[in-house]
Amino acid sequence: AGAEGFTWVMNSVTPRKRLIAHALVTDAAGRVLLCETNFKTDWELPGGIVEPGEAPRLACEREMVEEMGWSPAVGHVLVVDWLRPYKGWEDALELVFSTGVVAGPDKGRLVADGVEIRALHWVAGTDLDDVMTPFGAARARSALAALASGRTLYTEAGLPVE
Repeated sequence: AGAEGFTWVMNSVTPRKRLIAHALVTDAAGRVLLCETNFKTDWELPGGIVEPGEAPRLACEREMVEEMGWSPAVGHVLVVDWLRPYKGWEDALELVFSTGVVAGPDKGRLVADGVEIRALHWVAGTDLDDVMTPFGAARARSALAALASGRTLYTEAGLPVE
């Protein structure tokens, strides 16, 4: 009964989307850091699923620490992407955050955890299609474009919607 009852009912019947927080991590050569996971063949940007009640930026930092042992400073949102249903997953919203350029000794701080992440790879923007899903590569390219332009992009399946 009352406001709490209404909220409970609405939470049980309204759609819910997963929220994913990834980071665009680049090095001094402009290459993009990608994670090779142990549970799928395509590679992805560092980050992961936001837990209930968790701020997306903090989730991005947490995921990077869990998966790679360290997180570069997470900045502003570069991309808000709608991810279509894929391989049994329902649709989701993905935020791609900026980080500073990772160079010098900080590069050595990034180490795959060996559990979820098999290896870390620095990949040129021109080679993203070779190792990512088409929508993942498009999202990463959109994040690079957003970083260069200084604005946030809204995308669907990684492609900008104007």
